[in-house]
Amino acid sequence: MARQLGVSRNVLRDVLASLEAEGFITRRRGIGTMINQYVLDAPSRLDLEKDFEEMIEEAGYRASLGLVTGGVIPAEEEVAKDLHLEVGEKVLKVEKLLLADDRPAIYVLDYIPYRLIEGNPYTPEELKIPIFRFLKRKSQVKVEIVLMDVEPRLPDGIIAGMIGVEPSEPIMYVHEIGYSCTQTPVLLSQAYYRNGVFRLSILRRNYLG
Repeated sequence: MARQLGVSRNVLRDVLASLEAEGFITRRRGIGTMINQYVLDAPSRLDLEKDFEEMIEEAGYRASLGLVTGGVIPAEEEVAKDLHLEVGEKVLKVEKLLLADDRPAIYVLDYIPYRLIEGNPYTPEELKIPIFRFLKRKSQVKVEIVLMDVEPRLPDGIIAGMIGVEPSEPIMYVHEIGYSCTQTPVLLSQAYYRNGVFRLSILRRNYLG
């Protein structure tokens, strides 16, 4: 296989290890390497690092942005707590509405400590790129680990209006905190997913034997 692909055996070994870690293949001594077709067929996975546009496209829709706004605001109590900031400390708030075939699909609020990007001006166009890339481009800080909480939630009037549902209709809420290599929270993301647009999966591997 290394010869066919024109790469070294070490490179091939690293790639196979990465594919195994992400669940796309299973390797067993004495059996060989097997492709996990059911994993490949999963349309959207929360456990992989993908931006929202990729998730929408992989679910079979055309992704587009219906709204992008950004501005510097004082951190309210919940945001300050998640980002280990003082209440009132400046944060960059980015608001996005993502569409799937022109239908509202995901409404997301991202927060970055402003001190990380202060002195690096940004344009409205730059706010359209995935927030992980924006953060790295403007601060040289990379999100290394993301801690994610998922729960059903009844949207308030504003959120219900943004994604086109009734306030009585439960939606999926995903709360993410991104940490740098120094275990410092550098990104807070609050995403609201409209039901019926796509199904989200999480791959769990059995390490207990």
